[in-house]
Order: sequence, then structure tokens, then C-alpha cells
Amino acid sequence: MIDPLNITNYSRTRAELEEFILNAAAFAGKNARQQAVKMHRILFHDAPVGSPFEKIRSWGSRNAVAAILTREKIGKYSLLSQLYFDLAHSDIDLATCSVDELVSYRGIGPKTARFFVLHSRRAQELVVLDTHILKEMRSLGFTVPSYTPSGKKYLELEGQYIEHLKGRGIDDFARHDLDTWKKYSLARASSAV
Repeated sequence: MIDPLNITNYSRTRAELEEFILNAAAFAGKNARQQAVKMHRILFHDAPVGSPFEKIRSWGSRNAVAAILTREKIGKYSLLSQLYFDLAHSDIDLATCSVDELVSYRGIGPKTARFFVLHSRRAQELVVLDTHILKEMRSLGFTVPSYTPSGKKYLELEGQYIEHLKGRGIDDFARHDLDTWKKYSLARASSAV
């Protein structure tokens, strides 16, 4: 099962990369811990049929994928069922694909693509502009929107923050991303109790 508290792993197998990209897409805009549990049930609730992509192919149709996602209450059913079906039937090499390749799939945006690459490959200079990083940037005096930007604005803010991190001597961008997520996500969770 993907553990959102220990997401970084630079030695994932092909099957583990498949599981990670499916989870990364499910995490977007949702509670990652809850989504990870649901995705684990979807992919491993019965006898495994090979890799996650092989399992999705065994379901036969996009509608079957949507029905399974709906049963587990994953959310974004139409978008994710199409994405999962497309990924499972593609020839994408998740060990080497670029951020641009990933965002070419409807359902994977710049944030999800960077999250996947950053936490599955060493020495990546990428920033996942999620609500937690944006909150951190605001606390440092950056002018940023309250939502994840797209296009040129994403690249502009990412570039500014990369320069800021390098200026502070931070070179492990994956660790910084996870530490920032924990700082804001776990603080919010403990204040809700």
C-alpha cells in the first residue's frame, strides 16, 4: 500500500510505479491517507492479477473501471476511470517518462505529474504547488494564489520557489515537499480532533 507519510521511494518496481501513479491521481484534491486505503482495496482486494495496469486491463472496459471506483467512493469517477483505462492500455514507461508526457493524459495535471516524478526519482528539481506548498510560500512572503495555478503561472512560481530553496541550501526537494505536507496536513488533522 502507498504510505502518504513515506511517499518517497527511488527503487520502485514497474508494478509499484503503476500503483504510485494511480494513487497520485486519486490523491489530487482528496485526503491522501483515505485515498491510499481505498486504492489498496481496489487493486489488491482479491487475488492479484499481475501488476495494477494488468488488473485494470482485466476489468475489460472503462465502464467497469468506473463501477469499481464508484463502489469504493474514490471520487472523480469519470475522469479517473478514463485516466486509469488510458494508462493501463498505454506503453508509457513510468521509470523514465517526463512531466510533459504525464500531463498529456487527461486527469494528470502539473502538480500530480511533478509529485510522481519527484517522489520516484532521485535529484529532481521540481515543486509540487499544492495547497501546503502555496501556504508555505505565502508565509515566506511570496504572492501566490490560494489554488494551484496552471500553465505559465505554475512554471513562474515553481521557478521562484526552486531558486528560494536553493538559496537556503535545500537540495532534497522530495524531502522538503514531504516535510511541508506533514507540517500543514498533520497540523490540520490534529486541530480537527
